[in-house]
Amino acid sequence: MKSALLKAIGKGRRIAIVTYSLQPKIEKLIKSILYLILKQYDKEYLHDSIYSVLFESIMNCVKANAKRVFFEERKLNIRSIEDYNTGIRIFKEEIGSQRLRELCEKGRQKEIHIKILYTHTQSGLKIEIFNSAEILKQEEHRIRTKLSKGQKYQNLFDFYNDNSDPTEGEGLGLVLSLLMLKAEGVDTSNFRIGSKNGITKTRIEIPFTDEYMSEREQYKLELSRER
Repeated sequence: MKSALLKAIGKGRRIAIVTYSLQPKIEKLIKSILYLILKQYDKEYLHDSIYSVLFESIMNCVKANAKRVFFEERKLNIRSIEDYNTGIRIFKEEIGSQRLRELCEKGRQKEIHIKILYTHTQSGLKIEIFNSAEILKQEEHRIRTKLSKGQKYQNLFDFYNDNSDPTEGEGLGLVLSLLMLKAEGVDTSNFRIGSKNGITKTRIEIPFTDEYMSEREQYKLELSRER
């Protein structure tokens, strides 16, 4: 397995993993792929920080998928604000690692999955996480608000004091991800979460050189050429 990965990475190929939950075996594989890619470009020192961001992003997908199965079991309408608030409260009270695995396994039967895609070159690394469970509008709004606010802070303590959200966590994981990227000199605009055509996508981009052009920058360039 490792030799095959090394060969693929050495040829600059994209690496993809599809999973339904974050079992130890899968977590080890995700971590190893990231390390081998970074090692290919002599960027191993970035591993711990990037993996923390990646892990947080994948766990958010796992919880989102488990949440949808949970709501179905409880016969709650996840798109109803009243049902959503009721369901989230119960979900947070009941959820644990074992229950999370059970719900994700039921989600597997419904083909609710997560795809992790690594794209890498000499100039940078892009990790995309595609979740087959579409993010809800209220969730997307909450995430965008957290990310927007989080960019203004330099530490979690100040953020927590100013922004507590009793409905669904305090968003500390998202803000911690921003702070870790900042610490590595990565522009926080390179960490994006959004939903389109029924798929939720998280994108983490790590430039290795000044030549790296982010997906956002490429899009802006294409728009300018069309004008």
